[in-house]
Amino acid sequence: MRLLRFARLALVMALALASLPASAQTTGSGALRAQPARVPPAFAPSASTAAPASEPRTVLVAARSLPARSIVTERDVMLARLPASSGALSSPEAAVGLETRGAIPAGRPVRSDDLSEPAVVERNERVTLRFRAGALSISTEGLALDRVGVGRRVRVMNLSSRRTVVGVASGPGVVEVVR
Repeated sequence: MRLLRFARLALVMALALASLPASAQTTGSGALRAQPARVPPAFAPSASTAAPASEPRTVLVAARSLPARSIVTERDVMLARLPASSGALSSPEAAVGLETRGAIPAGRPVRSDDLSEPAVVERNERVTLRFRAGALSISTEGLALDRVGVGRRVRVMNLSSRRTVVGVASGPGVVEVVR
């Protein structure tokens, strides 16, 4: 088995040596020395096609690694001067109190896409379903099928009837049923 691997390696090396340009030279020790390839002027990067250098600006970065679904505090973020990053927040007030959607490593710019409103209803959590129509008010127990924040639509299974209804999360563990 080793002999077969060695034979394959020797074949690959022989093919590679045969495909080397004439400008490649061997040294006295058998090692190869190749000259750098020239780039034709048509393909050389010009000042107009080169990517513009982004100027540093003050952006919000994670002061420590932030796990997913954690609430951002003032100690979790700091301002740093970095090259412009699309979507990066520029003030701590924009991030404090929000929840991370995924993990954010320390030193990485915090973008608005990385954060969302904190969840008040967790998936598979027992919640209170409320239905109101004028003076009529009905409350029952349900099981949340999604994880959402305040004011977001959520599917809930009514535990009495086993039917799925749609409601709006109005607080921790409370869903108002929408008609």
